[in-house]
Amino acid sequence: MAAVSIQIRHWFVAPYAICLLTAFCFWGAYVFFKAGRLGMVRRQTGYSLLLNLGCVLYGGKLFAFLEATAEGKALSFSEAGFTGLGGAMGMLLGTVIFTMIVPEKRDQSFELYAVSLGLLYGLSKFGCLFAGCCRGIAYGGPGKIRYMDAGKPVTDWLFPIQAVEALSFLALFMVLDRRMAHSKAPAPTLTVGAYAVLKFLLDYLRGYAHRPWVTVNQAGCLVLLSACIFLGCCVRSNGQDERFDI
Repeated sequence: MAAVSIQIRHWFVAPYAICLLTAFCFWGAYVFFKAGRLGMVRRQTGYSLLLNLGCVLYGGKLFAFLEATAEGKALSFSEAGFTGLGGAMGMLLGTVIFTMIVPEKRDQSFELYAVSLGLLYGLSKFGCLFAGCCRGIAYGGPGKIRYMDAGKPVTDWLFPIQAVEALSFLALFMVLDRRMAHSKAPAPTLTVGAYAVLKFLLDYLRGYAHRPWVTVNQAGCLVLLSACIFLGCCVRSNGQDERFDI
């Protein structure tokens, strides 16, 4: 694969915002379409989408603020960016809240939103690729990228971690979606756990000025994975069908 130079665009609407909006549109359309096939009420699906959208945005913002604070950056909450991991946690929290209010089709809701995490996260990572954030480690092999601003290089050659994350999550999402279509999807705890493990491993290819033993992103993945294991064990101990419980 040839090397690629990516020009950072300073448009009125940032490329990251365009990609993030596109990701939300595709995610919302997917959930709404799949919910109908699972026998979920359209109006309730619309309400759950609105709640989850708010939780995704707040969770992504909050996690970005906490991550910046952990790295010693003096940023206000409004100045903090957005992280996909925080958004994923926000979506899961929103699903829990909504199913407590509307318990009908609870199992299908958990299954659907757990699988859809990969779609939303995968598409949103293309925004990181074009914006030049969440950059990879220094790399000189096939497929290397670098960022340009006003025609001048602003980074060394890097590993295209954003593209690899996007394609990896979308590939896993398509596998899980296919299994869900044939009623063979794993338990939501296993689905979320698989996404967490994938994110944890890929974070080793992300560049850090001073990389700690465990990054904030990896710590979040471990918390998410631990919660999935705990909930899965609770389900088993209660003798419930693990496939349909989170």
